[in-house]
Amino acid sequence: MKNSYDALLKRIHKISKEDAKDKAAAAASLIPEILMLKKLILRKQAGKRPFSIAFDAPKKIRILEEAVTDIQRIVLGSEPTFSLKEVLSGTIRIADDARAEITSDSMAADVLWIHGNLSWYLKSFC
Repeated sequence: MKNSYDALLKRIHKISKEDAKDKAAAAASLIPEILMLKKLILRKQAGKRPFSIAFDAPKKIRILEEAVTDIQRIVLGSEPTFSLKEVLSGTIRIADDARAEITSDSMAADVLWIHGNLSWYLKSFC
């Protein structure tokens, strides 16, 4: 989708019901984390020791891009391809798979942080 993150936030502020506004804001807050995970995967894939062939980085990146699109659709009130629970579950699995193959302590810590935040959101809101 061609909507920027700022446009999503402006749309959220127009929601009148507080509960719906809170859920939309929380869902939109996941977008930067998913994009950060995508960036970490791209950085690892372009490095000296890329992911194994079994990891299938291009497919995982495509799934993350679809997750961002689905979250944008959810926030905007459009019909998403997958539910938020399915999107988060898939994203968490990708973070698990990536963490298993990353040997750098700092990058593994970053992926673990993202995994923790996504897991917390899944348990709290879905």
